[in-house]
Amino acid sequence: MKAYFRMMIAGAGLAVAGCTSLPGANLGDTFSVEGFLNEDLQGGSYTAELAKAYQDVAADEARNDVNWYDATAFYRKGEAAAAGEEVQPWDPATFGLTGAPVQAYQQMLPVLAANKDVRPEACARMVARYDYWIEQLREGDHSCTDPGVVQEQYAKAFAECGPGFAGAGPRWIVYFGFDRFDLTSEARGVIDEVVSAVQGYSSPLLSIVGHTDTVGSKAYNQRLSERRAATVYEALEAKGIPGDAMTTAGRSELELAVPTGDGVKEPLNRRVEITASGQ
Repeated sequence: MKAYFRMMIAGAGLAVAGCTSLPGANLGDTFSVEGFLNEDLQGGSYTAELAKAYQDVAADEARNDVNWYDATAFYRKGEAAAAGEEVQPWDPATFGLTGAPVQAYQQMLPVLAANKDVRPEACARMVARYDYWIEQLREGDHSCTDPGVVQEQYAKAFAECGPGFAGAGPRWIVYFGFDRFDLTSEARGVIDEVVSAVQGYSSPLLSIVGHTDTVGSKAYNQRLSERRAATVYEALEAKGIPGDAMTTAGRSELELAVPTGDGVKEPLNRRVEITASGQ
């Protein structure tokens, strides 16, 4: 009787979702979720904490939202993390989402890369709550939990994962084409945003750090990351930011926003991060 009831719930959730489903969601897994929710998972490393964080989200999805079908996607992510996999958060573009979740996604990745081994529990919670937020946004009018509530949970975890990021001041990211260090029209728009934001500072200080993907040697990518930082520096200086108010550095492929293997053309890794401080 319990299995039949579970099937009815899963079927109802599938009907609501229509033709769209979460990556990894599987109707047959609705019978395995309960076992995962009852597992005594031990934290510690980032992947172990990630497994626990996805277990918590799967529990919210299954028991509070009564959406066992979508809970299977979080169950699968949790199982993969428990096996040692660094499961990545969903790209909001996969679901056609724009605006706040895209901005949050772009901000989250470098924070995750820098802090997951230092603050594994908070960073794991940040990733899992981000995915839960994406899932609630995807459901639209059918969401059982207010997406705004989940967004606040994500934001709290974000601040705990990267307190230096949150406290240093505003941050912007400029993206580059493959093996390029010239500014796109979108990048020039970001430059304008930076200039506008720091106009109210009496003594601004901008940190400009260039990064690359993993294609090419580390030595070549070091030079490329420095060129990208220099391009942003020059663009800001041309807009009136004093040269002595900016510092530049290149990190080659050493601080990836999206962890990849060698030789991978990952657009989110081809970037310059601009952080503002001062008054």
